[in-house]
Amino acid sequence: MNCPRALLPIIRSELTLKSLCPLLFIMPLLFTACSKRPSKPAPKTEKHVIVPDRQLSHRLDSVLHRIEWGNHVAVYIYDITADAPLFAFRADSLMPPASCLKLLTGIAMLKRMGPEYSYATGLYTRGKIKGDTLQGDLIFRGSMDPVFKPEELHLIFRPMQKRGIRHLTGHLVINLAHDEFPTPEPHWYPGDLAMYQYGLYYQHRDKIRRLVKAAARSYGLTVRDSAVVFGPLPRDNHKLYVFKRQMTFSLRRAWKNSSNTVSNGLLYTLGTTQYDGKSYRQSGVRVLRQFVKEELGDTTSRYVIHDGCGLCSQDRVTPVFLVNLLRYAQRDKKLYAYMLHYLPISGVDGTLRRQMPAPATRGKVIAKTGTLSHPYGISTLAGYVTGANGHLLAFAIMNADMSVLDARPLQNKLCAEMVK
Repeated sequence: MNCPRALLPIIRSELTLKSLCPLLFIMPLLFTACSKRPSKPAPKTEKHVIVPDRQLSHRLDSVLHRIEWGNHVAVYIYDITADAPLFAFRADSLMPPASCLKLLTGIAMLKRMGPEYSYATGLYTRGKIKGDTLQGDLIFRGSMDPVFKPEELHLIFRPMQKRGIRHLTGHLVINLAHDEFPTPEPHWYPGDLAMYQYGLYYQHRDKIRRLVKAAARSYGLTVRDSAVVFGPLPRDNHKLYVFKRQMTFSLRRAWKNSSNTVSNGLLYTLGTTQYDGKSYRQSGVRVLRQFVKEELGDTTSRYVIHDGCGLCSQDRVTPVFLVNLLRYAQRDKKLYAYMLHYLPISGVDGTLRRQMPAPATRGKVIAKTGTLSHPYGISTLAGYVTGANGHLLAFAIMNADMSVLDARPLQNKLCAEMVK
C-alpha cells in the first residue's frame, strides 16, 4: 500500500488522545483512497455475425459444373437464417414453373381469403311443413367447393328425410354459386384435364340438375322433372342443413397431391374477390398478378401467369421469384405453418413420397414439385430445407427442355448436398 509521505511524521510522533481523534476519523478514508488502483477497461464483445455456408456453395457449384447443362437448369438458394443469398445459377432466367405455380395460388388464397374460409353447401326451405309435405320450395344451394363430389349429396338430403319431407307443392330449386363451365386455358394440351376429375359444381348444368334430382329422390322426395329448376335463394328461407368444408382441405389436395382441378377451383374462388362479370378464371389470374405486385413488391411485369395450376407451358417465372415467394410465406408464422403442414415431404408423402427416400434426405426436404411431360420436359422443385449447420434454406431448382428422368436426379443431388 502506498501512503502519502506527509503522514509518516504525524504517525511516529507522540500524540495526545485529543489530537489523535481527528486523525483516527480520516485514516480509513485515506487508506481506502490509497488502495484504489486504476481499473482496466472492460473488453469489447464482438457481435456474432451469421454467415452462409460457403463450403456448401462450392459443393453445389461443383455438382452443376460437372456436366454442361446449357439453358436447361436454373437454381437459386437463399439462406433465411443468415438473411443472405447462398447460391445462384442462372437464377434470373425465365422458365416454366409447372405445378410450382400452385404455390402462388395457395399462398394468395391463404392471404386473401384467410385459412378459416369455408365452402358452404346447404338445403333450405321456403314455406311451411305440414305432415310430410312442404308447402313451398326446397332449395339446394351449391358453392365453389372444388372437391365436393356427387356422392356427398347424401350429406345434404339426409336431414330432409329425417324431417319427414316427402312431397313439395312448389319447386326443387338449385342455386349455384357460379355457372361458369371450366374451359381449358388456350395453351393447355388436349386431354390435360378431364371433366370427370372436377367436383360437382364445375360440371355442366344438366349433369348437376340430374344428380341433385336423383339424390333428392333417393331420400324419399317425390318431385316432378319439371319442378327441378335453377334459381336464386329467396330471402325468406329457413335453413334445414348446411355442410361446411374449410378451404385448407382443398389446399392440401392442391399442394400434397398437386391436383390441377382443385387448384383451378381455388383460382375461381380467388376470382370472386374481383369478379368482372365475365370470367371467374380470368378474374382469379388478375388477382394472382396483383398479389405479385402488392405483396411481393415486384412491379417488373416480366412474369407470365396464365393459370393457377401451372399446366400452361407458357407460364414463366424465375428461381428468384419462387424463392422470394417462399421467403414471403416464411416471414408470416401462421402462413409458414400451413406451408410446413401441407407441402410434400421427401420420402414421406405427397408427390415427394418416392423421391429422396434415403435416410440422409428422408423427411428433410419440404417442397412443391412441378412436372410437365411436354413440350419436351419440365420439372421444378421449390421449398425449404435445413442445412447441416442448422440454417433454414429456401430453394428453387428449375429444369426445362430436358428429360424429367435427368432433372429429378439432379434435384435430388442438390438437395442431398444442402442437408449434408
